[in-house]
Amino acid sequence: MGQYYYLVSSLPELSQVDSFSQHPYPLFHQLAQEELSVPDYRALRSMFLLHDVSNLAQFIVGKKQNNQIEFQTPSLYEIHDFMNGDELIPVFEDILWEYQEHPDSPSFLHPQEFILQRLMEALVQGEVKPQDDFVQQHLIWEMRERNLALALSRRQAGLPYHDDIVVFDDFSQKIATDPSSDFGLGGDLEHCSMMLDTFVQNQPFSGEKILTDLRWLRLSETLDVQPFHRNAVLSYAVKIADVERWLFLSPQEGKQRLDALLKGLHQQILDLTHQEVDA
Repeated sequence: MGQYYYLVSSLPELSQVDSFSQHPYPLFHQLAQEELSVPDYRALRSMFLLHDVSNLAQFIVGKKQNNQIEFQTPSLYEIHDFMNGDELIPVFEDILWEYQEHPDSPSFLHPQEFILQRLMEALVQGEVKPQDDFVQQHLIWEMRERNLALALSRRQAGLPYHDDIVVFDDFSQKIATDPSSDFGLGGDLEHCSMMLDTFVQNQPFSGEKILTDLRWLRLSETLDVQPFHRNAVLSYAVKIADVERWLFLSPQEGKQRLDALLKGLHQQILDLTHQEVDA
């Protein structure tokens, strides 16, 4: 627990660096890389595996059209990993091999949807083991939340959405096919039930905000139970990456989220200190 406690408890001190208020993730990432073991650092980067879907699609499209590739970060892989084509998760290796053998396949006309579908199916079926169950469950719930947000926004706008849902498990199958108000999910909604109540059409960044709220609510369950565990470090990585994104989309929203994150962290440190004194 020692290295995890040091890393998490160092965040308030890290926030004193001038650049942290504008670009918090690079500083956190550097600290995590220095403090975490190789397996833990890979697990942290694996939390952003869905970004690699976009990057792999960009890589394939860039090769087809000879375009410059702009990678989304944070991510597990970098461009040279795709260029080398080895030491990737098996589903990515298979997709690159298929592209080399059949570059004109219809699957590669819109490769992002194809890659995302393959990755999620592999995750659910256990063919991809991104370090551990915590990372795997994070990626599965992340995709479920994205599916739900897409369905709600399209439904409220009176637009079709069924063919755009990434169907990879029973949860996503219900979103794609069930016409009821809660998509037939009922008790399976868990923390996602708030999305049905709070989704607001035509509000700036409404879908983005609700997705972020859902993600933070889910990750906070881990932080409440294991505030200085390895999984807490992974959770903070995702939250700080969210703050970085919000500082770009809406600086006011980003600052509010950063302040809330640091305030919650201060409270956790105080609580732990009081527990140690009482003991």
